[in-house]
Amino acid sequence: MKVMSKVLVVGAMITSFAPMAAVDLSIERNISALVVHGEEVGFSISKKDKFELENGTNQVVIRVSQLVSDFGEKEKFNSQPIVLTFEASDTSLFVSAPSKISRVEQAEEFEKNPRFVVTDKSGKEIKVRQDILPASSGISRDYIKELARYNAKHSIEGVAVVTTATTAVAVESKPKAKASSDQSQPSQMVEYWYEKASNEERTVFSDWAFDNRKTKEVEVIEGSKALEMASYWYSQCDLSERKQILAWLLEQE
Repeated sequence: MKVMSKVLVVGAMITSFAPMAAVDLSIERNISALVVHGEEVGFSISKKDKFELENGTNQVVIRVSQLVSDFGEKEKFNSQPIVLTFEASDTSLFVSAPSKISRVEQAEEFEKNPRFVVTDKSGKEIKVRQDILPASSGISRDYIKELARYNAKHSIEGVAVVTTATTAVAVESKPKAKASSDQSQPSQMVEYWYEKASNEERTVFSDWAFDNRKTKEVEVIEGSKALEMASYWYSQCDLSERKQILAWLLEQE
């Protein structure tokens, strides 16, 4: 019993003195987080401005979101979404805009060269890759899908880009490839008709597939035979097969 007690005490001491393996990220009040940990942050009355990230490669999508003055009138300024990709471990980081943005002309100047400053707890600026997140086609934006495509295009590894109840796609650095030979007939037929489609039709199908990734029963796309057949066979796939198809589509970008 005494030996066991000593083991427990030593274990507790080791645990209490072990460093926290995490990165604390704080963002300036006029900045909104759109995607963190591969998940959309969403909008709420009390905007979240503090996040705990894992050590290693991290990625967030943010934008400036605030009221600016335009000849005495106030209007909402939402900048283009920016992807920040960086390496960090056991530290605290703060994200801010490089200069004050309170007037329309300042907002317009920011849009010409949108970038953010990321500093550690000592105030030193850290190295961060920053890019505008390209928008996909459609009326509304799907930041998760757009981020997945961005990561696939730039071969960015180690960050989860989709985390939902039915879909989980991780980006790996791989050459474009055909789907595996042991795939099901519906998956094979999706690939077959996708190859028959034009570039424009492939974009339409890809956007449709991602938009319907959570929908159990989907409506077939009306249009060319290639689009109709590709969407029909996609509708015959189960959730795991759709997940594989979505990952494969990302490699075709």
